[in-house]
Amino acid sequence: MGIQINGQNDEISASDGSGTINLNVNGNLTGNVTGQISGIQTSITVGDSFIKPSQIGLGSTTTAGRNVGVNTATGTLIFNSTENVMQLYNGNDWENIGTSFLQATGGTINDYELNNIVYRSHTFTNSQTFQVNEAPTNAKVDALIVAGGGGGGCDRGGGGGAGGYRVVQNQSVSVGSYPVVVGSGGVGSVYYSTNPGTKATAGGDSIFNGIASSGGGVGGGQVADNIMDGTAGGSGGGGGGRNASAGSGGAGNTPAHTPPQGNAGGVGHGNPNPDNSGGGGGGAGGVGNAGSAPGTGGSGGAGASNNYRTGNGQLYAGGGGGGSYSTSVGNPGAGGPGGGGAGSGPTLATSGEVSTGGGGGGGGQTDGYPGGPGIVVVRYQIRTLGTAKATGGDISFTSTKTVHTFTGSGIFTVPAPSGLSSVDFLAVGGGGGGGGSSNTVAGAGGGAGGVHYQTGHSVSAQAYNVTIGGGGIGGQPVFPGGAGDKGDTGANTTAFGFTAGGGGGGGSYPGASDGRPGASSGGTAWNSATITAATGSTTHPGATDIVSQSGQGFGRPGGSNPGTPSNSQGGGAGGGASTAGAPRNPAQGGGVGGVGGSGANYTISGITVTYAGGGGGGGSSAPADNGAGGAGGVGGGGDGGLGDPTGGFAGGAGASNLGSGGGGASGSSPSPSQYSMLHGGNGGSGIVIISYPT
Repeated sequence: MGIQINGQNDEISASDGSGTINLNVNGNLTGNVTGQISGIQTSITVGDSFIKPSQIGLGSTTTAGRNVGVNTATGTLIFNSTENVMQLYNGNDWENIGTSFLQATGGTINDYELNNIVYRSHTFTNSQTFQVNEAPTNAKVDALIVAGGGGGGCDRGGGGGAGGYRVVQNQSVSVGSYPVVVGSGGVGSVYYSTNPGTKATAGGDSIFNGIASSGGGVGGGQVADNIMDGTAGGSGGGGGGRNASAGSGGAGNTPAHTPPQGNAGGVGHGNPNPDNSGGGGGGAGGVGNAGSAPGTGGSGGAGASNNYRTGNGQLYAGGGGGGSYSTSVGNPGAGGPGGGGAGSGPTLATSGEVSTGGGGGGGGQTDGYPGGPGIVVVRYQIRTLGTAKATGGDISFTSTKTVHTFTGSGIFTVPAPSGLSSVDFLAVGGGGGGGGSSNTVAGAGGGAGGVHYQTGHSVSAQAYNVTIGGGGIGGQPVFPGGAGDKGDTGANTTAFGFTAGGGGGGGSYPGASDGRPGASSGGTAWNSATITAATGSTTHPGATDIVSQSGQGFGRPGGSNPGTPSNSQGGGAGGGASTAGAPRNPAQGGGVGGVGGSGANYTISGITVTYAGGGGGGGSSAPADNGAGGAGGVGGGGDGGLGDPTGGFAGGAGASNLGSGGGGASGSSPSPSQYSMLHGGNGGSGIVIISYPT
């Protein structure tokens, strides 16, 4: 039947007694519907959205289409075809719903929002494990993988090449463990005024999920075997310059990948003194520049930007600058943006920056400097971004706590009002460098950085400066026949007016046998005449004495065994946060280095991590003593040099951002061309972690 409604208050009823009304409405239908409506067999369709008896269709829109909406109502549902997910507007942001998210541990965690998507990143500055605890079907992660930068050449040396730079997306993961390898920076070459310098070393590879970035190439220079050319790597090292000779730059992107992981180094500039210089190392974003007249070092190639860590772009993998003969006639090359170290003239070069993979600066009439250690960052999408009560550092959330992690110096700011009145915090100082070798006696391990932990520390609305102490540089070998160099003391870490002291550098023989003092003392190299413990605290960590800063670690000297040959002397180990470093082992002939002191466990980050392990003492190369270096202390301490080329003569580096001591160098090497390997390992940088209830 047909119905015509003329008045505003007309009633609709069935006049044929069937109780059924077939009604088509053209235009707007307003007012209230009372009673029961049943038997609807057709859908209600609006555009591509619909309602049916057994389903509701939202239709779809793109991210761009979603964002043009004005005054979106809280509770609005859409299907986002750009991101392939259903989303709910919660009044502030669009939240993904109906999907599960990956849950993982490892590294330093940071949560951030980018382009309306919330991400969690895991930053690895030393080799650890990315542990996936829960994962939806077809879980994917993105990763930045940067290898260690190469060491710079000496004596008009080329800059070190940047570590290989690779970005991979949509890597499939499932529940399980994924080892992460972070490449160390290569060692710079050592300059001798009357002899060819020692060779630099390449940076170490970084690896995630079977995907590797290659270490940066070495800068050329007037070194042993007259190697003037830069070597190939992730990015190539710059060539050295000498008289009429000019070394070529090393090739980048070696081995080859698409897109390329790096670029070639620049050629050196060769002319009679003082008009010669080294070329710049290659970077992830550009080739190294050539050295030029009059004696000007080439600048390092530029790095590349990535935002996986915090959502803000950061440059990585810049090449090292080339060295210049003299600043009176030319200038050293600048480091490439992205952590490349600067070259030198008559003054020192600079190292590649930590956790950037930057190449080391080339030396003028000085040493080349180390490349920067690499970094690995893994990120993935999470559901929502928590709300922090303060700013500063990398921010993450546990089930109950908000955590701010500082791996570099920064500012922790409590706004007003915030409701935040107290925090827990952990501060760890930089680890000491391991001692270098004299080519007869092994170097000692560096001491770990001091540890200061406090709960319930009162805070107010203000800005607090946080300073992260760098690790001490490992002791370098001196020209064969001379003394080695003890490791440098690590730098202090400070937060809220408290100081976690840097670890003491490891000792070297002869002369400077004692380890340097520090929050945890460096070990002592063997010396039959003087056996003296390095100065340091001998109480357990964890004390909160704000005046003396006591309770930060242990010191321990190496042992003595004057009845054995000098080339059988292992080095003592550096102290750790929980236990003293061990002396060399006389029961094994004295040639086995001591084991580094153990670090201490803290769970402030949300997982248990061991911080501040001492460096292991170097071992001798005498076959009867097995040439064994002491193991680094639990908590990232660098291993002592092993005394053989397959295991490595150099002391191992302490783990970055754990405040660990570097390992001592091996007692000797069989070949003059390998003397450059007799250096102590660098200490690991410190860290500050602050937490409070969410």
